[in-house]
Amino acid sequence: MSHSIRHPTLGDAAGVLALMSACDVANLGRPDSTLDQVLEELNDPDIMLDTDAWLAVDERDEICGFGVVYLQGDGDIVEMDVYVHPRAEPVLYAVLWDAAEGRAQEFGRAKGHRELRLDTGVHRGDERTRAEISRRGFTPATVFYRMRIDHQDVVPRPELPPGVTIVTVGD
Repeated sequence: MSHSIRHPTLGDAAGVLALMSACDVANLGRPDSTLDQVLEELNDPDIMLDTDAWLAVDERDEICGFGVVYLQGDGDIVEMDVYVHPRAEPVLYAVLWDAAEGRAQEFGRAKGHRELRLDTGVHRGDERTRAEISRRGFTPATVFYRMRIDHQDVVPRPELPPGVTIVTVGD
């Protein structure tokens, strides 16, 4: 299957969410993103969609890959995320990572940094992404664990220690 690379627009948000959800289901067993989160990222003032983000689309114009990169302030940390649909060709990783790393280098030169730290998140079960970042020399720095407990019944509120007050703000 052939693919083309283009920059995303805000109109691509639903397609990006579908891609991210397919990746999350493959790696976590459930979607882990919302349309609001995708729109927030695509609207982030630190991300210029025409230079900092890319889509891989197939001949049906379905999104099968998404990459984005952005510099955190004036520091030397560049955030990068690349998603490739579980059924898509793994070569898309290389195309999108190359674009993201190239843009990261441009950020570094523009800010006068001699070195940059590239930061990305990878789910533990995402073997394809792990293989790509390992091939590129990335090493794990931090591990986050999500914990969840499903209770059968309503859990009673715990007694608060003396002097502690809980105030609900908003919803």
